[in-house]
Amino acid sequence: MKNFLRKNGKSIAVAVAVIACISFLVYVAALGSGYYSSVENQAVSRADDYVYEQAAHVSAQLEAVKTSAEFFAEEVSSKKDKESFHNTLSSIKSFSSEKDLYFADIYYSVKDKIYTARGDEYEASPEMYALLSFEGTGVSKNFSYENTFMAFAVTADAECSFSDKIIIVYDRHAVSLESFVYEGTEENKTLIPSVKDSEFVVLCKYDGRIMERVVVNEKFDPGTDTVQDGILKKFVKKSEDYAKITAMCANDGKGAVSVTIDGSAYVFAVYSLSPENGNIFILALYDLSALYGEGYTLISTIYGAMGILAVAAAFGLISFIVSQIKMNAKIRKLATQDEELDCPTRDGFEYNAESILQRYKATSFAVIILQIQSFDYLSEKFGETEKLRALKFIRNVCYNSLVTGETYAYIKDGQFLLLLHYRDRKGLIVKLKGIYNQITKYDEFPDKDYKINVSYSIYEVNGEEKQSVRRMVDKAKIVKNESAVKTSEASFNFYGDMLKENYAKRAEIEGRMNIALENNEFHLFYQPKYNLGKKTIDGSEILVRWFDSKIDAYRSPAEFLPLFEENGFINKLDRFVFYRACQNIAECIEKHIIVFPVSVNISRVTAIQPDFLAYYTRIKKKFNIKDNFITLEFTESFAYENYEYLAGIVNELHAAGFMCSLDDFGTGYSSFSVLKELEMDEIKLDKVFLDRSSHPDRDEMLLQSVIGMVKKIGTKITQEGVENKEQFDKLIAYGCDVVQGFYFARPMKYSDYRQFVEENFSKK
Repeated sequence: MKNFLRKNGKSIAVAVAVIACISFLVYVAALGSGYYSSVENQAVSRADDYVYEQAAHVSAQLEAVKTSAEFFAEEVSSKKDKESFHNTLSSIKSFSSEKDLYFADIYYSVKDKIYTARGDEYEASPEMYALLSFEGTGVSKNFSYENTFMAFAVTADAECSFSDKIIIVYDRHAVSLESFVYEGTEENKTLIPSVKDSEFVVLCKYDGRIMERVVVNEKFDPGTDTVQDGILKKFVKKSEDYAKITAMCANDGKGAVSVTIDGSAYVFAVYSLSPENGNIFILALYDLSALYGEGYTLISTIYGAMGILAVAAAFGLISFIVSQIKMNAKIRKLATQDEELDCPTRDGFEYNAESILQRYKATSFAVIILQIQSFDYLSEKFGETEKLRALKFIRNVCYNSLVTGETYAYIKDGQFLLLLHYRDRKGLIVKLKGIYNQITKYDEFPDKDYKINVSYSIYEVNGEEKQSVRRMVDKAKIVKNESAVKTSEASFNFYGDMLKENYAKRAEIEGRMNIALENNEFHLFYQPKYNLGKKTIDGSEILVRWFDSKIDAYRSPAEFLPLFEENGFINKLDRFVFYRACQNIAECIEKHIIVFPVSVNISRVTAIQPDFLAYYTRIKKKFNIKDNFITLEFTESFAYENYEYLAGIVNELHAAGFMCSLDDFGTGYSSFSVLKELEMDEIKLDKVFLDRSSHPDRDEMLLQSVIGMVKKIGTKITQEGVENKEQFDKLIAYGCDVVQGFYFARPMKYSDYRQFVEENFSKK
C-alpha cells in the first residue's frame, strides 16, 4: 500500500482535486442556477412594487377628489329648500372653478336623471349615467366631455328632498403621472426611482388607450395605438404571456410578467384600479438587469465562471444577499422614515395607524394635524439649521407624549400627524394643551422672545364608518381655521364642528341680513390711495363693513360676503354702497367740501343683473356726479370667465361716464388676452405680487415686468397691500402709478376719512 501510494500519490491527489473541482463546479452551477432564478423572481417582485408605488400615488389623487365630493355632498344634502340647494351647488361650482384648475362642473341626480347646478335636465355621457348605479362614492371611466376635453366624473351620495347624488366632472389631468414622477427642486428635478429605472410608464384608460406617458428609453416608445394592439403585441411574443398581461389590464388585475426582448430579460408590470376608480391602469416595462443591477451582474458572473474558488463564490453570494437585505431595508426606510428628523413619514404613519386601528377596534381615536404657525417665517428669520433644530424638539415632544397604541409622523411644511386615543373632547384638548405647553418651552432661537405657536386640526374617527387612514388624514386637512374653537393657548379645529358651525352661522347671517340693511348696520369704510407721481391722494376705495348690533361688533367680511354672493343678497348690498357713496359725494359738493374720486366694488352677481347699467347710471345722474369721478371695480376672476359680456358692459359704462378697474389681478386667473379684450382704465395688482417666496429674484422680476407691461398699454396701475417702506420705495423705482395699503392709510369710517382728508389734503 505504501509503495502504491508512493508511486501513484501525485496522480491520486490530482484525481481527487479534479473530482473535487468537478463536484465544486456542479455544486456552483446548481447554486448559481438557483440564485439566478431567485434574483429574477426578486427583480420581478421589485417591478411589481414599483408599479404599486405609482398606483398608490394615482389612488391618492383619486381619494382626494372623492373626499372633496363627499364633503360637497354633505353640504348640499343639508339644504331644506330648493333655492338654497341650487345656490349651494352654484357656490360650490364658483368656488371650485376658482380654486381648482381641473374642476369642470357639478351636477346632481334624481332617480335616473341628471341635472345642472341650476336645475336644468342635462343629457350626460353614458359614463356619467353609469355612476348612478354606484353605491357610495365612485369614479367613472374617462370620457370626452362635451367634445372639448377628456374628463372623468366623481359621484357621492347626497340624499335629500332634491337629489340622490352629486356628480362632479374633472379634467382628466386631475389624476396624472406628471404630479409625482419628479423629485428634487425645479432647477434640479429628476425622475423618481420607480420611473427612472423603467423603459416607460403609461397611464391608460380602461380600453388601453394611453392618457399619459413617461418614456425613458425611446426604443420602447409605446406609440399611439392601444397598449394591447401596440407595445404589447410588438414585444410580447408568447401568446400565454400576452393573454396574462392583457387580462390584468382589463379585469382589475395587478402583477408582473417576465418576457424576453432581443435576447434580454424584461418585466411588464400592471396595476389596474377597481371599477370604483374608473378602471384606469398603469403599465410599465423594466429591464431586469437595471432593476437588480448588482445582483443580476453578480449571479451572471458566478454562473459563467465555474472555476472560481469556493471561498470567493461563497463570499460573493453572501455579499449579494447582504447587499439586497440592506437595499430592501433602505427602500422601506426611505418610504416610511424621515431621514432628517428620524421619525415616520405620512406613509409610515398610515401603515402604523392601520395596524393600531386593527388591534384596538374597541378603542376610539382621533387623527390630529399639528401645524406650526408661520412655519416659513422660521427659516426666513433664523435659517434652515435653526428651523431643523426646532422641528427635532417638537418631534421629541410628540414622541414622548405617546402611549401604547398611539403613533405620530412628520408630513412637511411644519405639519406633524398624531393618532391619539380619544375618550371625549375635553380629555383630548387637555392632552393637546400639554403638548403645546411643552412646545412653548423651546428657547433655542437667537431671538429669545420668539415663541412657537401651533394649531390643531382634528378628525374624530368614526369607528362604524369603513375608511382608510389616508381618508381620515384628508378630512383633518379639510378643516378650515374659520371653524376654530379658540382657547388662550392654542386653536383646536374640529372637522365635525366645521360642518355644524357653517350651517349655524349661515342661518344666523341669512336671518339678519335684511333687517341689518334696514337698520343701517352696513357701514362704508374708505381706504385712501396714494399717487406716487403726483405725491398726493388719488381717491379712495369704498369697502363695506357690518356692525352687527346683535353681537355688538364688526363681523369679518369673510363671514358674510361669500354667503351674500351665493344667495344673491350682494346685489342689494352693492347698490346700497353705491347709493350711499354718491350721496356722500353730493353732500360734500353742496357744502363746498373738497372731495376726491372713489371706487366701488361690483360683484359678479350685481354685474349680470338685467338692470345693472340702468340703475347705476340713474343714481349717478340723480346725485349729479360728474363723469369719470367714480370707478367700478370688477374682479379678475369675473373678467376672465365673462370677458365677452364684460367687454360690452365696459363700453356702455364708459359712455355713461364711469371709469372701470380690473381688481385682484394676479390671483390665479391672469390672462393677458383679457387685457387685450377689455378697455380697462386701471389694473389693480393683488398683494400676491408683494409676498415673498423662496425665489426673491424671480419675485422682483415678475413684479417689474407686469408693471412695465401694463404701463406700455397705457393703463393706470395700482398696487394693493403695500405695508412697509421697502415695498413703497420699490414700487416707486418700478414706475407704479398708485399704491393702496396700510403703509399709506388703513380703511376708515367715513367721518374719520373726512378728517384725514381735511388734515392732510384740504389745501392741495
